[in-house]
Formats: sequence, structure tokens, C-alpha cells
Amino acid sequence: MYRLAGGIWFVFYMLTASGQEPGSFADFNNRTYALYEQRQWKDLLKTGREAIHNGYDYYYLRMRMGIAAYERKNYMRAIPHFRKALTFNRTDSVAQEYLYYCYLFSNRKIEAQALLDKMPGTLRSKVVKKETGSILSLMLSADYYYVNKNNTHPAPANFPSPSAESAWRNMENYGGETSVTAEWETGGNIRLQTGYRFLTKQRDSYVLENGQETYSPENVYNQHHFFTQFQIRLYNDTYLSLSAGFLNLRPRYAASTRWGQTILKVSPEYNYTGYLLVKHDFPYISFIAGGGISNLNGYLQTQQEAEVILYPLGNINLYFSAGLTNVVQQATDPVFRRSLFGTATLGVRVMKPLWIQVYESYGDRYNVQLQRGWEVYNLFNPLSEVFGAEALISIPAKKLVINAGFFRTAAKSYYFYQDQEILFRNEPIKYNLFNINGGLKWNF
Repeated sequence: MYRLAGGIWFVFYMLTASGQEPGSFADFNNRTYALYEQRQWKDLLKTGREAIHNGYDYYYLRMRMGIAAYERKNYMRAIPHFRKALTFNRTDSVAQEYLYYCYLFSNRKIEAQALLDKMPGTLRSKVVKKETGSILSLMLSADYYYVNKNNTHPAPANFPSPSAESAWRNMENYGGETSVTAEWETGGNIRLQTGYRFLTKQRDSYVLENGQETYSPENVYNQHHFFTQFQIRLYNDTYLSLSAGFLNLRPRYAASTRWGQTILKVSPEYNYTGYLLVKHDFPYISFIAGGGISNLNGYLQTQQEAEVILYPLGNINLYFSAGLTNVVQQATDPVFRRSLFGTATLGVRVMKPLWIQVYESYGDRYNVQLQRGWEVYNLFNPLSEVFGAEALISIPAKKLVINAGFFRTAAKSYYFYQDQEILFRNEPIKYNLFNINGGLKWNF
């Protein structure tokens, strides 16, 4: 029916075009429809913007512009056009269906689910082949890292002042972690993410306490991390994220003292994190502002973060992000108190199922929350530079995403000592960590 009516309009346009006043409603209407029929999407969008600038805004114009942007795979740019079309006809199923897929292809899952909840049953069953359960996705991941430090011994060359209460140095040898993450449906505007991460590593540990040196070349460090995050849609394109984490640290010491005694002990410690984030999406750019508070290794940290994500094509086939993070620690020496680092990520879709993502971070970071609190680096040894890449393969037919990556991290191991409740550091040892990771994600 729509094509028949459109055909009549097109014939009418061909017969009367010469008599139309340029820039009139009839002129813009017939020109945009002709471009729609000819599939001239770029010219249609240009003409549509000109019509809106001249004060002409109506349902069919917005639908044509939305479809033009959609056909160019410019999903983020298409979203405002379909939204505007729905203000003229709120029950239009065609606009709803297009808008749903635009949200889906732009990775705006909360918006997609909220729209799905408003759809009539026939349309909902069309776009969703089966009813979704309470769990939306499940992700399993693992990584392994090893260290190149040229067999450097952690013992210091110089002892701290006699008044020092304690002193230590830790240097990683190798380690790894596994994690499981589930995303749950808790309502059209809310998502709940829960996760568990187990980390284990073997490290060299040197401790000086009460004048006694203890060296543990096989110090095993285990950590259990429980994480919960709520994502809430405040309004169209504006989201709030609130997360909390609990970490159970369990370093196990098997040490030999200078008198040949062997000590075996586990010293559990509990760390806590909290993070708040606000994000707003525009057609080609997203702005993120966040802040966190944590208690790691007996010290309180506050964190501020800002990030910008740019989508030049209006979709996730090409994106670039840049962020800056500032962490302030309490009760430490002035030099060691502030951690400031920047990050940059470039992602590109190289073929239909494959994305490549390159990541770099520069600047010291320690005792900091990453990935909105899902990853916590709770060591005093700073990571000064991270560089790597990962590949993501999406298989929509299987509702599966596979990822694998390799990263190199430049690190420093300091000799720390505490004197009158102030933490000092000296004698840095530089080394590199090499990380291999991979994961699977199922979407239900």
C-alpha cells in the first residue's frame, strides 16, 4: 500500500515538478521521495536537512531520512529521525521496528529493551524470535601473564632508617585469572551485572619487620573479587552506572629466615570499592564522567575519570576513545600520593565478523579501579605503560562473541618502607609483563 501510494506521488511529482516553487513543501516532499525511490541515501539526507532548516518537519520526511541513515549503516544518526517520526505517529510499527534495530546495532541494550516492552505483541514476536529469560548474557574469560625481569633479586641495596616500622618489596613472576560475568534483566530501564574474578600469581617477596629479614621466592598470592553493577537509564541517551566490589586478598608466605626456619602463613585482607558513572550518548559522540572511592591495602583512595568516545561513522564499525583518570591516595608521601594516567582505544571492523581493537595507556597507575570497578589493580608497584591489541569475532547466528588479545605492560617494583605512618619508596626495578587473554560471551 505504501509503495502504491508512493508510486502515485512519484508520477504526480514528475508531471508537476516544473510548476513547483523551489523550497516549498511540495518541492521538498517530492524531491525526498524521488531520492528515496532511487536509493540516493546521501542526497536524501542532505535534502532532508535542508527541508528541516526551512521549517518543514513531518512523519514521512523523518522516516525517509531515518531509513537513508539506516541503509548507510549510520545507526546512531538514524535514531533521532525514527524518534521524531514516532512523535508524529506513536503507534507506527515500522518506525518502532527500525528504531529497535538501530538501538541493537548501536549496542544500546537498555534503550532496545525499553522500546521492546512498549511494542504490541505481534511486533515483539517478530523482532524477538523467542522470549528472553532473566539472564541476558554470560561471559567467561581467562588470561595468563609472565614477567621478564632478568632474574633480579628483590632485596634492597640499602636498608631504610632504623626508625622504619616495616619494609617490603614484591616482584611478580607469573600469574593468571579467570572470571565469570552475568547480565540480568531487572526491568526495561535497568540492567544488573554480577561477576566473580579469581586471581592467582607467584611472586618474589622480601619483608623486613622488627629488624628481621624474610625472603619468600615462592610467595603465592590469591584474590577473590565479587562485583555488582547497576546500569539505569535516566532519560533518552543518559545512563547512570553504580557498582560495588569486595576483594578477599589471601597472600600465602612460605619463607625461610636467616636462621633456617620455615614460616607458612596466610594473611587475609579485605578491600572494598565503589564507583559511580554518568554517560550521555549523542549521534556521533559519547561523554562519560565518573568517580570512585576505595579502600585498598589499608589506604583510602578517591578517583575521578573523564572519557570521550567518538563514532565517526555513526556506528560501532569504527570508534575511538580517550580518557583521563586521576587517583588520590590518603596517608602516603606527597610524591606517591597522586596517580594520573591517560588511555586511548581505537576499534575498527576489518570484515563482517571481525573487529580489531588497539589499546594504550600511559602514566603511573596503582591502587586504582578500571573498567568502572570490574577490574581492580590493588598494588603499589605502578604500571607506567600498557600497549596491546585484541580481536573480537561476533557470530550473531550462534549469539556468540569470541575475543583474544595480547598486551605488554611496563612496570616498576619499588622498595617500600613505612616510617611514622608515612609510606616511602625507593630503588625502583623496571620490568615488563606480557599478558595473553581470551573469552567467550553468550547472548541469550
